[in-house]
Amino acid sequence: MKPVRLPASATLALPRWGLFALCLLYILPGLIGRDPWKNDDASSFGIMWTMAHGGLNDWLAPHIVGLPMPEQGPLAFWIGALCIRLFGALLGDPMAARVAAIGFFLVGSLSVWYATYVLGRRNEAQPLKLAFGGQPEPADFGRTLADGALLIYLGFIGLLVHSHASSPGALQVALVAYSLYGAVRLFDTPSMRAAATLGLALGLLVLTRGWITPLALWLGLLILAMLRAKGVVPRLILIALPLALAVSGSWLLASRFAGPLNYAPFDSWMTWNLRQLGWPSWGALAFVLKNGIWFAWPAWPFAGWAVYAWRKQFSALHIAVPLTFSIALVVPTLLDHYSE
Repeated sequence: MKPVRLPASATLALPRWGLFALCLLYILPGLIGRDPWKNDDASSFGIMWTMAHGGLNDWLAPHIVGLPMPEQGPLAFWIGALCIRLFGALLGDPMAARVAAIGFFLVGSLSVWYATYVLGRRNEAQPLKLAFGGQPEPADFGRTLADGALLIYLGFIGLLVHSHASSPGALQVALVAYSLYGAVRLFDTPSMRAAATLGLALGLLVLTRGWITPLALWLGLLILAMLRAKGVVPRLILIALPLALAVSGSWLLASRFAGPLNYAPFDSWMTWNLRQLGWPSWGALAFVLKNGIWFAWPAWPFAGWAVYAWRKQFSALHIAVPLTFSIALVVPTLLDHYSE
């Protein structure tokens, strides 16, 4: 039996202008009228500024005054450098770089809303039909869930920490949300377009902060597809994976053969990624529990209750896909080098 019972009157959608205004109030005050003073914000701006005013070598190898940053992929800095070139003369370089942060925030917010909307309008997610009718329409119920998910996303402390800085962390959060949207689309309607969306998102994730997180997401979705929807497996293997490799491989190959700044950014980047692999440890588990409780607040209480309420229907897509993402994101943090 489904654990949700409510009338149509309980699914009135929030006004779009209200949601839009709330998003602006969330992101703009933290970006306007200040210098990039935090460590991540300052170092990211330094790399963006170097790229915007430098040459090809600077674009291929993220660095600060020649100091390589192997743990950082180039994508966030490319976007920030492009914003500096486009808007620097009008807004000033620091503010122009923050235009990228606004874009990251919008991508994440829209991805969360649409992913939840697609899941919420599915038949298996609908509330119980009332004896005398009056239950909400699937689209209305989906919009209500999507509005609620966006509000939780805006209250997410982990987003608050990263979203007001022009850093790879902000882009990584947005691209994980975009990957969730692509995965939801793929499992809802297994099409080439949905598989390509997921592959693009995973490839961009590689260019943001390494290949461990996107690989974990892809493997988790592959296992889910083999258990739940075998028709999705060929699209994951033949479309999503090759596209992700092509997107990320463009920079990897260019930096490998160009060898900018008299060093191999590909080798340094790969070494940093491999250092993240190790056996789980009690220290890593303690780190996850200590920080995850706060960074995932207030999302995890809602997620935990949803898993409990739908425990007899784990195969439902609106439970299976988000749960797969949660597991795939937590597992890499249980490695020995959790501090990185």
